[in-house]
Amino acid sequence: MKRTFEVYGGDAEVSFNDTKKLRDEVFEAVLRYYIDYKHSGEGIMQDDDAQIYAPQVLADIADDIFKFKLKWKNE
Repeated sequence: MKRTFEVYGGDAEVSFNDTKKLRDEVFEAVLRYYIDYKHSGEGIMQDDDAQIYAPQVLADIADDIFKFKLKWKNE
């Protein structure tokens, strides 16, 4: 199922295909982060590596799993 949401104050729209496979891949990526770094919220907040690598994990999920497509409304 295609899902969309507005970004940049409504000036653009992001879409992606929401599938069971995508959800499973996101789950595995997040679980891998917990296994590699810390397995508790407190541990994440107190560990430098856990905080340094969290943005990279989110970026990889956005680019490699969600594969977001951005469309500007004025184009």
